[in-house]
Amino acid sequence: METYQAKRVLSSRKVGSSWPLLIETADGEFFLKLSGAGQGYGALISEVISAGIADRLGLNVPNRAFIQVDGTLVNSNEDPELTSLLNASAGLNLGFEYIPNSKILPEDQIEKFEEDIAIDIFWFDWLIENPDRTRNNPNILIRKEKYWLIDHGAALGFQYDFSNLTEDLPKRFWSRSKDHIFYERIHMDSFERVHRENSKVLTLDELEIITWEVPAEFFKDRKNPKSLNEINRKREIFAVYLWKRIKSLESKRSITEFFKG
Repeated sequence: METYQAKRVLSSRKVGSSWPLLIETADGEFFLKLSGAGQGYGALISEVISAGIADRLGLNVPNRAFIQVDGTLVNSNEDPELTSLLNASAGLNLGFEYIPNSKILPEDQIEKFEEDIAIDIFWFDWLIENPDRTRNNPNILIRKEKYWLIDHGAALGFQYDFSNLTEDLPKRFWSRSKDHIFYERIHMDSFERVHRENSKVLTLDELEIITWEVPAEFFKDRKNPKSLNEINRKREIFAVYLWKRIKSLESKRSITEFFKG
């Protein structure tokens, strides 16, 4: 992934408790995910890993780049909350390519969404335990005949409580499955087929490649700096956790129980 310097804030309208920023770089416009917001670097880790998995599965996500934020960033919005957020996000952040003329998937198009892709998206969200793909909040951009999956910062929630990570945790039932935008269109046979196909792609080795795409800076606790060995251990935990989730549905019985849940 390329790294660019954030040059100028183009748009900074506050939405709820978040500040989705559109920024200018030497390589174009990006929506900026800030390390100082919400779950901090944890959300950026989730975004990088989730997008890497989506890439391997042939699912569309916006192009990404690492974005350097510092005092040279031009920002005409002098809101003290935004200023504080930018100061807290000094360093490396994550940007997603701006896709002009795109819109969130409308509710009246949900049932028309291509079935094979819908199944792949459901499986993908099951794997990363993504709670944010519902009818009220699809997080799917569309433009003409193309789609992009966005906003995976809330996925991989296990990372916020490593102390309670057990062998059985990756096997747990996905409690948000019935809230998923495509849940009602998923059948056991099609899910089993997709699981079998995707299992061949997302081997442990491939998952390790994906988790090693997360920059070391995203794993660093500003108050408690970690060594490279500790950072690599965290990367390995993410890879193994995802691999164990995949392995947990190897049998027909496991998939049957998944649908009964």
